[in-house]
Amino acid sequence: MNLAIAANGQPQLIEVDPHINVVFGSDRAFLPYTAVALQSLITAYTDKRPLRVFLLLADPLGEEDRARFAELQSIRRFELREILVDASRFRNIRTTAGISVATYYRLYMHLLLPEQAKRAIWLDGDIIVRKCISGLFDADIGNALFGGVEDSHSALYRRRFGVHESAANVNCGVLLVNLELLREVPFLPEIDAFLKSHGHKIMLGDQQILNTLFHEQIAYVPLHWNVHGRLLDRNWVLKNRHLNSLSMRAIEAALKRPSIVHYCGNIKPWNSGARQLATQEWRSAAAISPYRENFEGIPATGGRRRKLQHIIGRFVWKLGDRHRQWKKLRRFARTTQLPAVAYDHELLNRSLRSHMYIALTERRRQIGSRPFSADQLLSSLPEMSAIALVGNNEDVTGGFHENLKPMFRTPHIGTHIQPHAADACLFLLQNLRHLRHWDCMRASHMGTPLIFGETSFFGAYAGYYDRSASAHERRCFGYIFDDLGYYFDANQPSRLETILNDPGFELSAAMFWRARALIDRVRTERVTKYNKYVRNGGAAIEPGSVIVVEQRPQDASIIFGAAGGHSFQNMLCAAVAENPDRLVYIKRHPDNIHNRTGTLKHHRARVLPDDFDVTAALDECRSVYTVTSQVGFEALLRGKDVVTFGLPFYAGWGLTDDRMKIARRMQKRSIEELFHVACINLSAYVNPMTGQLMQIEDAFDYIRILRSRGDAL
Repeated sequence: MNLAIAANGQPQLIEVDPHINVVFGSDRAFLPYTAVALQSLITAYTDKRPLRVFLLLADPLGEEDRARFAELQSIRRFELREILVDASRFRNIRTTAGISVATYYRLYMHLLLPEQAKRAIWLDGDIIVRKCISGLFDADIGNALFGGVEDSHSALYRRRFGVHESAANVNCGVLLVNLELLREVPFLPEIDAFLKSHGHKIMLGDQQILNTLFHEQIAYVPLHWNVHGRLLDRNWVLKNRHLNSLSMRAIEAALKRPSIVHYCGNIKPWNSGARQLATQEWRSAAAISPYRENFEGIPATGGRRRKLQHIIGRFVWKLGDRHRQWKKLRRFARTTQLPAVAYDHELLNRSLRSHMYIALTERRRQIGSRPFSADQLLSSLPEMSAIALVGNNEDVTGGFHENLKPMFRTPHIGTHIQPHAADACLFLLQNLRHLRHWDCMRASHMGTPLIFGETSFFGAYAGYYDRSASAHERRCFGYIFDDLGYYFDANQPSRLETILNDPGFELSAAMFWRARALIDRVRTERVTKYNKYVRNGGAAIEPGSVIVVEQRPQDASIIFGAAGGHSFQNMLCAAVAENPDRLVYIKRHPDNIHNRTGTLKHHRARVLPDDFDVTAALDECRSVYTVTSQVGFEALLRGKDVVTFGLPFYAGWGLTDDRMKIARRMQKRSIEELFHVACINLSAYVNPMTGQLMQIEDAFDYIRILRSRGDAL
């Protein structure tokens, strides 16, 4: 309550609304998209004032839909009110797939919302909110009825609407409404009069009505509150600046940090991949929304023409993005007192890696000899932690890495979480040219833990690229974690290397025999990385033969294992030359099979069938030639001779014939010690059925169940 002076001079109490009011209008068909918009709104909401959301509908929500919207309360508590609307006065007004009768519901807000609600924000359902909505709610629009962002086609629409060139013209998908003032003017009577004379001319629904009738009572708000339509296409912006009065500076600033992205028009995140801004963010939100099943199988593109437009737009974007990458890198260098990098495109990758290793060296100095294990990591992070992801959101929202969420006991894993506000930063890929990578590195200097994660050596069933596998089969259930860097990156000491290189490290008798028992299970149960492709029985290779292991040339273990594309052909030639009296087989990589990638060839080498069981081949062969593949590790577990042409994590410990040397690794280690550190100490496993952590022995049991029951599980 506020105290005010009435017209008669007497004090009176005025009820003040403490809420932030947000209004959505939807029909039954658009409820799933409205739910995604509402989910993004409450996820980004940080204001202390209570949030009140009004859902305007022609028909009441069904019990199932009401339950779905109630799921969003798990993200943040808010008040949701359903209000039924009779929009029959607009039944004869033109509607389209993008403009339904529900868009006219906003014209009734001043009558439907509580009297104490003085202002409200209208949001269309085809949006994603990326910043707390309170900033828009508190925007100063003076005595205007509405506040909005200038439309991308404002000049064109002004001409079509027959208003003067200086008239305000806003996109009404995001609208700040002065309810208090709206109740004092003859709002609906003016609209009725307009419909009677101009109803058949309306092409843009109520947006045309509002901009035509009330343009003198509309105020502009900053563009970042509604980055909409064709403004999302940078190529279009460069060619059509004459269609609005927005400055390029304002557009670029809004595109860089949009608070609301509005997918108005025919091209939506769910029917085309042509939009460049936050499309992936919308799809990630949709994948975890209450209507997530409605968004399965969203097409990646919208036809050849749109795909071409998308490619051209991405090219234009990358020209500016490269400059932004360098600015980010320079800022990172200044922050951490690292040497600056010259602006030279050819040196970009080399310079980025150099800075990466300097940063990781500083991180090792900060951490010192602090102990680390996968179990310790998972127990140190509280439940419901916010984890900033460096990777693909699809992978953790129904994809290959979805089991990370029960493993970390939190649903808050994604690229929408900012590194400096996160409890930890999780790297699932090492893309040094991605700005988010450097944001996480900078956050680590402020104390945010870094976690480098990768599928563990025996923690997957089907391959990442195997589209024939079910979603259940394609979800990884085991991970190896490191806090110093990726275990496969030979350019710097990882936690795995640090432990094995410690002369004081040794296994107790219990640890040794546990490792020995598990190694025996690997051999007898034929456990491998991709366990779906293990076959019982079938053809076998000639005993005592040689296996040459193919990998994906673009695989991170190749790039960071001191190898390259030439390493494979050199390896194949060496295997043939060094084994003149033995059969040489080439084992293709499963991901290459499903990607239809070309394989190695030699007239003396045979290519194993794509469905051939690698574990059966390892049982029969004498030696294995590999660059950095895990198959070499599995061969060591079987006591085979292993020749490496790169620097995998198992090279340099006296177990392999290494054609490349790594002077840092000075200790001689047994296979039991290597297995214990890599597969037990630094690895963790989760049961996808229960969401609970499990031991590696249980993971082997789970693999056996998958093999016997498959999707029936």
